[in-house]
Amino acid sequence: MYMNHLTPIVECEVEGRDLPFSFDTGADSTDLLVRYYQRFHSGSKAWKKGKIKIPGAGGVVKRKIYIQPQVKLGIGDKTVTLERVPIHTSGTGTDIADLYGNLGQDVVANFGSFTLDFSTMTFSLGKLLAPDKANPKQ
Repeated sequence: MYMNHLTPIVECEVEGRDLPFSFDTGADSTDLLVRYYQRFHSGSKAWKKGKIKIPGAGGVVKRKIYIQPQVKLGIGDKTVTLERVPIHTSGTGTDIADLYGNLGQDVVANFGSFTLDFSTMTFSLGKLLAPDKANPKQ
């Protein structure tokens, strides 16, 4: 883990590669960015085309995206599986364009805790929750 101003940057293993992602505790879900698209689009036969509406100061902007049915992220000794993850095919106008994505609460939702340890600069996930506690709607 390292910091980009006040944003934690976490390395996650994706398809055998350690890649940097920002971690936004205020984001509900994970978004994959154009750098991810550029690296993995050649193997993207399962990706579906879609559109997303992004609200901003100038109004709502519609963007073309892809949706990856499933993404596996290795974080320390844990693997997080995310479903239906949006992939941006162009820049998002943020200062995180050199990263592969922005991790949201969906990454930590199935774990009892997570730790951002600034003394060792590590990010770790706690114990996996039982399925009924991880998703009360089940």
